[in-house]
Amino acid sequence: MKCLDWEKVQPYISIDYYRLPQNRKEEVVLRFPKYTKYVSRVFETREDAIADRKVTDMVCTVCQKTMKKKIRWFPSGQRAYLCLSSCKDHGLHKGKMRIKKAENGQVFVVKTIKPVNEEGAAEISLKKEEERKKRNERNRQKRLERKKHKKEA
Repeated sequence: MKCLDWEKVQPYISIDYYRLPQNRKEEVVLRFPKYTKYVSRVFETREDAIADRKVTDMVCTVCQKTMKKKIRWFPSGQRAYLCLSSCKDHGLHKGKMRIKKAENGQVFVVKTIKPVNEEGAAEISLKKEEERKKRNERNRQKRLERKKHKKEA
């Protein structure tokens, strides 16, 4: 530890997810050189977490102004959500929200926001389209299953 260059590692603080914020005042916002990380307080359900405005707001990593969403939050996998926003002064930013379980069964959110180029924005758009197709296919399969069960009954 004596040999560690503290000036270089200072911007990369680690977060203890075992002692989670219990209220809005304790929530954590860390600004790293290339991205921003936010750790929410605990919520009873995933739906409660996603309904919270501070959780879903996209704030520019440079000027800390609220950005306008180009692509709203959408599920990407089972525990993550993606978003694309634009700051009029600093361009496009990618948002990623991970829903995590606390030890007591509640949930909390770890959100990262980082600048992204046009290629990264196109990737997010493509992921949204892929997720939409998967969801439509699952729903189609469920409808077919229900029809099948009705015919058998």
